[in-house]
Amino acid sequence: MKKIATKTLMLLMAFVVFVLMVGSVSAVEYDMWKGEFVRGNGSTYANAGGQVILNYVKGQQSFMANVDVYGLLPNTTYYAYMLTGGGWPGGTSYNVGAFLTDDYGYGHVHENGIAPDSLNLDGTNRRFVIYQTWESPGWVLSTSLTVGDGDLQPIGSNRGE
Repeated sequence: MKKIATKTLMLLMAFVVFVLMVGSVSAVEYDMWKGEFVRGNGSTYANAGGQVILNYVKGQQSFMANVDVYGLLPNTTYYAYMLTGGGWPGGTSYNVGAFLTDDYGYGHVHENGIAPDSLNLDGTNRRFVIYQTWESPGWVLSTSLTVGDGDLQPIGSNRGE
């Protein structure tokens, strides 16, 4: 009888510990940001555009980014960068990846990744920029516009920023 009581008490204690552990785990929160490429650099990219969808875990640096663009030069390599700070270059940028446009100037890049701590995914100044080269013309599409203080601010997003 003593063995049964001891086993029952141990099972009950294990159950209580399990419930406390599960109850103390906070729920993971996700967020989504959608940006539109609203401006092109120069007449070559006047009709270019596209969109970005960024899904990430709040408070963590894991993310999934989908970048779709159109109106770029056909059969050309471009680079997508995610930026969260006030300027370029710096520790606030992340190379999402390179992509090659098709015969019609459409391109796509997808990345699942862990961003460096310097890239604040929970911040408000989030934007994506497409580059062709580091020389002229440099950047070709952006999800941001220059505002009164000279900083680039994201526009065309679903976050009211």
